[in-house]
This record gives sequence, C-alpha cells and structure tokens, in this order.
Amino acid sequence: MQKLAERGWADRGADPVDARAVLVTITPAGRQVLAQVRTAAAEALVPRLERLDEASRRALADGVTVLARLVDGEAG
Repeated sequence: MQKLAERGWADRGADPVDARAVLVTITPAGRQVLAQVRTAAAEALVPRLERLDEASRRALADGVTVLARLVDGEAG
C-alpha cells in the first residue's frame, strides 16, 4: 500500500469509526493506471483467446459466469 501512495495512485486516511483501521481510496491517477493495466492485459489475452476453439471459449465463458456469481455472493 505504501508504494501505491508514494506513486500517487492511492490515498490513506484514518477510519473515523475505528482508529486501528486505515481507509484506502484510489486516486484519479490510480484509476488511470488501473485502466491502462486492464487494457494492456486485455490486449495480451485477446490473441490467445482467439486461438481457442468454440467449445473451449464457451467453457471459459461459463466458468467466468460462475466466478462472477461467486464474487457477487450468489450461490452456484
């Protein structure tokens, strides 16, 4: 976290409810870097995904759907 703050990508602040905790927020510069990283990752992944056959792409899409449900707290 410290390096993110040093780079200006995140801010650290005191939690008004719990003095032991630290609140971390992403800065506009951090959002810009995150968007760049996501774009670069997608650009690197797309050619590999295009090499998959249709059944593999469908299986991968189904897996991503299940993972998204898990992240959202929904049951399988």
